[in-house]
Amino acid sequence: MQNVWTEMKLFIAIESSQSQLPQYRDRRSNCRIWAAREYPDVQYRFFVGGESESEVGDKVTLFCPDSYDDLAVKTQKMMEYCYANFQFDMLFKCDDDTFVHLPRLIERVREAYKAKQHYVGNPPGPIPSFAMGGAGYLLSRKILRVVSETPAPLHRSDEDCHVGAVLASRQIPLTVDDRFSHFPTRFREFIALHQVRDMDSMRKLQGEVDAGD
Repeated sequence: MQNVWTEMKLFIAIESSQSQLPQYRDRRSNCRIWAAREYPDVQYRFFVGGESESEVGDKVTLFCPDSYDDLAVKTQKMMEYCYANFQFDMLFKCDDDTFVHLPRLIERVREAYKAKQHYVGNPPGPIPSFAMGGAGYLLSRKILRVVSETPAPLHRSDEDCHVGAVLASRQIPLTVDDRFSHFPTRFREFIALHQVRDMDSMRKLQGEVDAGD
């Protein structure tokens, strides 16, 4: 995969909250391990809401509500911050309880980049109206700008549905990939698994990746 970075760069935006800070410390450690080991050019940050904007290490505090009920606003602010402050070709958005199989994600990003697929993820049903945000979705930088510049309504928790509606209004289709899934799964070719809520499970999954499983 040495030639990947001549083609594109990837940024991973991990949406978290102040209430998850104890778990965040463990997950941050896990991210540092895989980011430094083989993929130093993959950038990532954890994002939370707060009363002022700041960036310390790999945690970004956004000036916005931090509650689940205002997740759409926090996501829009996160996209806005990423677009303004980082250089990348594609962004992967996921929740902090999502395990990412990084080698497969990088391969999927390469495919999307070459095929000019701007919005990739797994819808909740047979109609591909939007990609589920927990397991994560890919956005090209060009399309992320559209999301970042479109204000999100207050008191809306379904950020993924809001993002899908914004992109649908611009006739930007979702490319469906069901490998963005939920934990536990029998689908061994997953790219990302949502609801991996304990570090033992995260470490076990990472061990399987390291073993080439």
